[in-house]
Amino acid sequence: MSKKKTDHYIDNKRFFEEMKAWKVLVNAADKEGKPHPPVTEYIGECFMAIADRLSRKPNFINYPYRDEMISDGIENCLLYAYNFDPKKSTNPFSYFTQYLHRILANPNTPREEYVRAQHELNHMYAEQMRVNEAADKLTGGQDV
Repeated sequence: MSKKKTDHYIDNKRFFEEMKAWKVLVNAADKEGKPHPPVTEYIGECFMAIADRLSRKPNFINYPYRDEMISDGIENCLLYAYNFDPKKSTNPFSYFTQYLHRILANPNTPREEYVRAQHELNHMYAEQMRVNEAADKLTGGQDV
């Protein structure tokens, strides 16, 4: 009988071991006052896989800026990966899935704020153009 293949897309044991080894490097860099080392390629791949899979859930699939949302989530994971503490948790998959879920569920992303501001500016511009046209009709196009 062959061993049953699992559907897990991340090897949590390997992910934990990589995070633990990286965290040792981070702690050493902190002691020396140096910047944190970059995460390993495997850790980066895990962040990408978790973000992509999470973004395909029904509550996120129709977001208009899904790609930006995924990249924001990955960027945040890279920036704050040092907060993962292997002494407190042996499950980095769960930790980063929850972390990414909070980021993806946050409706006040900078992109949405930018789009909202653009919409407001466009509305104000259109209103000003209507006022100018009405003033031109009243004055016959003459400057007063």
